[in-house]
This record gives sequence, C-alpha cells and structure tokens, in this order.
Amino acid sequence: DGRRPPVELNGELVIGPIIGDVSETLVSADGRWCVFSVTISRPCSHSSADELYCVPLDGSRGPVQLFSSLSSRDDLGGVELTPDGTRVLFRAGSEEGESYDLFSVPIEGGTEPVQLNTPTDSYWGAGKFQLAPDGRHALYVQDVDDIGQLFLVPVDGSSPAVQLTHIPS
Repeated sequence: DGRRPPVELNGELVIGPIIGDVSETLVSADGRWCVFSVTISRPCSHSSADELYCVPLDGSRGPVQLFSSLSSRDDLGGVELTPDGTRVLFRAGSEEGESYDLFSVPIEGGTEPVQLNTPTDSYWGAGKFQLAPDGRHALYVQDVDDIGQLFLVPVDGSSPAVQLTHIPS
C-alpha cells in the first residue's frame, strides 16, 4: 500500500570474484516466503552457475541458500513450490551434457536437497515435472532405454519413484 518503505530481502550478492543477479522469483501461496534463483557470473572463467535461496517476505532474516551449483551442477531448470508452501522442487544439471535430476528441499532450508528421480545413464535424466494437485507427489518424465516414461514420486523423497508407464522401445 506504500505506507512503509521497501525492505531489501537479498542483500549484496558479491562473493569475491563472483557477481550474482536475481533471475527468477516465486512467492509461496501463504505469502510468507520468496524463493529466488541467482545467476552467478564468474568473470575470470567466462562461466555462470545458478543458486537457489529463500527469504521470509517480512524481512525478519536474511536469505537461506537451498542449493548451490558452484560445485558440480551449474544450471537450474523448472523451480516449483508445493501448494502448502513447505517444499521447493527443481531440476539441476549441466548445460555441458550432464543429465538433469529432480530435487526437493524444505523451503526453510537446513537440509541438503533430496534427489527424487532414479539415477540414470540417460542423456536427459529427469525431464519435465508437475506437482500433483495434492502437492504431495510429483510426476516427471525420464528416459528408460531411450523412451520417455512417466514416474510418480513423493515430494519429500520418503519412498522411491514408481514407474507408471511401460512403453516398449
């Protein structure tokens, strides 16, 4: 409503020789959290990577890092929030040919992301995904013997993914 001054939520995104820009934002359905991705530029190596953070919208604390791709995976794809606002789902991989995998992490952070898809030798790994209406499961496509198959998995990773289709190759 404009009666209060704006609150800076993310602070400065400069880490040594690394510079970051907020590239995507999502707000939880309850309006308590903002999840945002940051594209990190590494000027010395002419490369970039993505990181994922969450921050309370009331500004009561600084951002919490949910995922860092500065080690092995440098690209995020498709970030979604569960309808109840408790978990963040995302794909992470490499633009240089490493397959993408599907991950889930609590929105408040504090734990490492859980890989939801079954590890595969497929070039593509976990493809597009969609949350089920109840928000407790995710559907995703993954290649099995070069054929895209549909899988269902709990978003908390409490049990392995179940293959729903068995299309012959």
